[in-house]
Amino acid sequence: MQIKKPYLIKTPVVLVVVILMLLMIWSGGYISWKIGIDQLHQNSQQQLDQFISHLDARLARFQFIPQLISKNTILVELLKHPDSNPHIDLVNHFLEDVNNIIGASDTYIMNSRGLTLAASNWQKERTFNK
Repeated sequence: MQIKKPYLIKTPVVLVVVILMLLMIWSGGYISWKIGIDQLHQNSQQQLDQFISHLDARLARFQFIPQLISKNTILVELLKHPDSNPHIDLVNHFLEDVNNIIGASDTYIMNSRGLTLAASNWQKERTFNK
């Protein structure tokens, strides 16, 4: 008569159960991680959309300025003849007035090379003027 060894029979069953438990733990962790990442993405997208709306609203109040300034003949002359223009002080004062009305931090006129020709902050120590 042969003696059965019960632990040999149960070993494969226990191994399968342990493997299944590990798979369930791993999949539960992965699902939790995925849900967390999705929530973070959704929250980030909402914050980005709010920031974009805020920025659009802030910038919208300045959208008419280039058109308004382009109608000023003295400003146009300054752009045409930047080195020999006697009206730079007048343009600086004009930009200062415009800046005070629209509530911008600074307003300035630049040439095509990026050189500032006139600025609303002309009287300050840290001006954009050349």
